[in-house]
Amino acid sequence: DRERVLTLTEIAGFDWIRQQIHWKDIEASPGVYYWDEVDRIIADTSAYNIKLMISVVQDLISMNRTTVSPPIRFRLATSSRTWFNAMVA
Repeated sequence: DRERVLTLTEIAGFDWIRQQIHWKDIEASPGVYYWDEVDRIIADTSAYNIKLMISVVQDLISMNRTTVSPPIRFRLATSSRTWFNAMVA
């Protein structure tokens, strides 16, 4: 469970963790986004004062998508950079 992992991370003295996320879990269908779990992950790591690096393990190119529906719009030629920019916008 997440609390146990964060506690052990804190005890070990680490201040960074990496969380892998499948894009299909965020955008289950075009234009339908589920950010709740990502929001909880961010809140939990923040509560432990641990920095978070999010890694998208299945990108949009491998999903044969050429664009993402609003509110996140970008072309896949620069998907990782623009995805990150959309996340923090």
